[in-house]
Amino acid sequence: MRSLHVSKTFQKPASKACVTKAGFTDHSIEALYITPFKVTKNIKLSMFQFKINHHILYTRDKLFRASIIENDECQLCGVKQTLEHLFVECRHVHSFWNLFAFWWNSCNLPKVALTNNGKIYAHHPGREAIFSRCQPVPDSSSLLHPYCSQRK
Repeated sequence: MRSLHVSKTFQKPASKACVTKAGFTDHSIEALYITPFKVTKNIKLSMFQFKINHHILYTRDKLFRASIIENDECQLCGVKQTLEHLFVECRHVHSFWNLFAFWWNSCNLPKVALTNNGKIYAHHPGREAIFSRCQPVPDSSSLLHPYCSQRK
């Protein structure tokens, strides 16, 4: 009985549960949480990526649950706006990522394959070593940093 109470009381932080559900391991979660501070000197960009990585960016679904707004629909397409919808699933955002990948791959080597985790968390499995060697990039978007770090 006590172990059931303890397991219910002491759960993983909500953000860790979300990123674990997205397929992250404990090692990659650790790298994910330090990424915003390694990729840019711009504090606003660091904090924006920090909020995304910790699932504390207030999307319409969270604002609706807090009774701050009247609905949780994406203003562009009318579907429930979650973090995943905002950065990956919305058809308008999907168009952006397709255009970005086309542009990037036409200009630079190596080619990039954009994953949903890469789009949302700026995470690329097996590239944690890149983050540990990175110098902060002044005024660059942390969302695009993993792609920019490969430029020669």
